Order: sequence, then structure tokens, then C-alpha cells
Amino acid sequence: AILNATTINATVIQAPSPTPTPTPTPPPRVLFARFKGAMADGVYTKGLEPANASGVAPFVIWREDADFDNWRRPRNRANLVHDKHLSCGANTVGTCTTCPRAWQVGADSTNATILFREPMQLDRIIIKQLQNPGVLTVQLLPWPAVRIPGLNATARTGTLGRPIWSVTSDSTPCGGSLTIPLGSRAGTGLAVPKRGSQSLIPRKLRSTTVGGISIIVKAQPKDCSKAPGCTFIESVLFDGRVLYPADPAADPSTV
Repeated sequence: AILNATTINATVIQAPSPTPTPTPTPPPRVLFARFKGAMADGVYTKGLEPANASGVAPFVIWREDADFDNWRRPRNRANLVHDKHLSCGANTVGTCTTCPRAWQVGADSTNATILFREPMQLDRIIIKQLQNPGVLTVQLLPWPAVRIPGLNATARTGTLGRPIWSVTSDSTPCGGSLTIPLGSRAGTGLAVPKRGSQSLIPRKLRSTTVGGISIIVKAQPKDCSKAPGCTFIESVLFDGRVLYPADPAADPSTV
């Protein structure tokens, strides 16, 4: 007998070769993913948080860090990037409240730098303030604003142009949100080139690609127990898009 063949009248007929399985076509590369109401991923903490059982505060506390919960405390900056905490509840606009799951601005430190682990272009920034609203300046930071674990790119210093928000007095009511549209500085309508990555943002996108923001709040009273009390910021949320997302299917609030 002849393997893989049939003999008919001494004529060998070869069995047909199996049809090769076609190689699946990879899905098209996702160049950006839009999001609404997303939190940032980390906060700058060097010199701003006291040492605890984990030692001296790291340069940045990232939400993904195993010891994040050791550094997040009632009323500190890490609450601004803690997506698992309970809400401070329904607030009536015009009614001033405090909350341990918000950031209480201190008399000795009136700024917060919150950071992204992926490059973002922003349409707007929403800052919810519970008591004694007082956001005076919001500045955009370039991508990457600090060293990002696993990213082959050098941190960029400085800021992205002039402040996106700059006032001498914040008129936001207690329990209300300061909404800052980026307008022409958003960049979210620009085409995203295929030849780019999180490590190498195309030149035409760099001026609108954000690695974080810096918030400066007005001077605080030394005694927070007396009216109007210290400023409490419950959340800082963002609308926009992430460029060259590492996981396009991920919930953007956890990207």
C-alpha cells in the first residue's frame, strides 16, 4: 500500500493535501481611546508626606503600587487618585462639608501634582470642592512628567505653556465643581499617526500631550476648625483620550 494514496488500475492518485489554516489577521492597532470622568494614576509625594511603617514616602505614589493603601491616609493627596474609596456622598451645592476621603489642603502645602501613567490629551478638567473653594492655578505638565515604570522615555521638565486656569479668587460654591475646558489646547481632534508610541509621541502631538497637572490652592487658615475652614477637594476628573493605549479595552478610570 502507498501511504496517503489510492491505487486504481495501477494508477496512483495522490490524496489532496490538507488546506492550510489561514493566518488570522491581527486586529488594527488602536491609536487612541476616549474617556470621560477618569481619575489620574498617581500623586507626587516626595517631601509632602510623613514617613510611616513603609518608610520614607516615595517620589510618586501610584495607585497600582502594592503599598498604595499604606500611603493613602484620611485627607491626604492620594485620595485624589483612589478609585476604590467610598464617595463623600451626595453634596448639596452651596452647603460646605468636610470628608476624610478627600484632600484637605494644609496651611504648609497648598499644591498637588497628580500624574498619568499613559499619555493623555484632555478636553476638560473637573475639580469638585467641598469646603472653602480656592483653586487659583492649574498648570498642564508634559508627557512624561516623571519617570514611568516600564516606559523607555526620559521625564520632561517644565510645563505645557501658560496655566490653563489662573485667577485671583475662585468663585466655585461649596459642593460644586470647577470645570476647566481646554478648548483649542485640547488637541483631541488631531489625527494620531500610526508611527508613534507612548515612548515616542509624534512631534505634532507633543504640545498637547499631558503627563499630569499641577493644582495650586489659595493660602489656608492655620486653624481649620474655624470658618471658613480649610479647602477640601473631593476629586479631580478628566475627559479626553489616551494615546497609544496599552490596554484599549480597559476602563479608562483604571488605565
